[in-house]
Amino acid sequence: MKWAALALLIHPASILIPFVVAVAGNFVLVDSSAIGATTHNFTSVLYEFTSESANNGSALSTGQFNDTTLFFNVAGALVMLVGRFVPIWAMLKVADLFSHQEVLPSGPGTLRTASATFTLYMTLFLIITTGLLFLPVMAMGPLAQIFGGS
Repeated sequence: MKWAALALLIHPASILIPFVVAVAGNFVLVDSSAIGATTHNFTSVLYEFTSESANNGSALSTGQFNDTTLFFNVAGALVMLVGRFVPIWAMLKVADLFSHQEVLPSGPGTLRTASATFTLYMTLFLIITTGLLFLPVMAMGPLAQIFGGS
């Protein structure tokens, strides 16, 4: 369970922790000054770390802030390493643990994984977990940009 939880939570953690450090630590510079308090800048920084954790590290390329600093280069490299390899490592540990378990027969309390009930539980769990992790940040950045207009 610990390894599965690590695999599930490492992706949002590898995005949100450096994001908070970048914004709260005034590492985001716009024209050699601290970040402007606009939702677009907030969204740009959030997108950069999200992209680095899941993809190739692209940015919004709007030129709003300087992301070629030492902080963003080091943080981006760490986010790419952690966001990609830690979930793989955790799932390999889960597979190793399963490979050493003995097979037990199904009992009355067994939830079959090839059932609609399991699919429903898993889908709801993932939606709720993702919502709790990302909706507060989305409300401060991209959603505020869409509905607020700045």
